[in-house]
Amino acid sequence: MVLVKAEVAAYELEELETRKLMQSQRSASCSDIVKNDLSERIHNCHCGFSISRDVNSSLVMLKFALGSLK
Repeated sequence: MVLVKAEVAAYELEELETRKLMQSQRSASCSDIVKNDLSERIHNCHCGFSISRDVNSSLVMLKFALGSLK
């Protein structure tokens, strides 16, 4: 359904392989994997980057789609 809606609106839809991307564990700042429990709602990376886990996941997916993920 989403694909049809995107085509009607003249948008391009890109599907991501989230199991390989691991966006909920990958840092949007340095691209390293940081293991977190699901109960942890803040993503804290060893590089000093700290952000909401949901926002971090969104940034990782955006960077991947734009080709700027390290």
